[in-house]
Amino acid sequence: MVNKIAVVSFEKELIEKELPKYGLKVVKKNPELVIAFGGDGSLIFSEQAYPEVPKILIKMDKSKKYKGVDFSEILMKIKEGKYKIKKLMKLYALLNGKKEISGMNDVNIHYYPPCALRFNAKLGDKKIENVIGDGLIVSTPYGSEAYFKAITRKNFKKGIGVAFNNPVEEIKPKILKKDEQIKIKITRGPGLLACDCNKEVLKLKTKDEIRIHAVDNANIAVLEGMDLKIEL
Repeated sequence: MVNKIAVVSFEKELIEKELPKYGLKVVKKNPELVIAFGGDGSLIFSEQAYPEVPKILIKMDKSKKYKGVDFSEILMKIKEGKYKIKKLMKLYALLNGKKEISGMNDVNIHYYPPCALRFNAKLGDKKIENVIGDGLIVSTPYGSEAYFKAITRKNFKKGIGVAFNNPVEEIKPKILKKDEQIKIKITRGPGLLACDCNKEVLKLKTKDEIRIHAVDNANIAVLEGMDLKIEL
């Protein structure tokens, strides 16, 4: 049974005031479970704030203005431990073997205006050289509904997706196995390296190398009888 709960939301007071009624304690440090209340961005931010701690995503239509929301069924199931943990993929991007950033949605390697980015890519065993364009997106299945879909107009359910962003010569998106690694060598910068909505953006220069791999260590608590994303 969990007791210590952190809430990540712009409207977190709506849930926090209800938690003590169910014997649940509101904390900011070392939670046993995190409630992300709002949208997909809230879940992504909560994973940055509390990596690997189990999360529950409660999605709410803003047009309802959060009025009259009944959290009783959700909080009772949390109190009684009626949930199972589902592991989702996260991507880790290592710059020059030193600095690492991660995300649940995607890794974004992007040009820095006004010059296009030039790079070589090794996707598993396949090499693609002399790419010129705006960069590329490496996506998880969860994130494939976001930037990856905006570029490709497609999504996917398994593996790692790679979408080349506006290349001079057309390169079709690739879906790799989740245990395959991706290596990027910048042949002409500058550029930027980012993950999800993380405000930490790394600068890229010529000769920089990025290695990207996946780990299933984002833990989502799925309540009994409810979906991965609880819609209210």
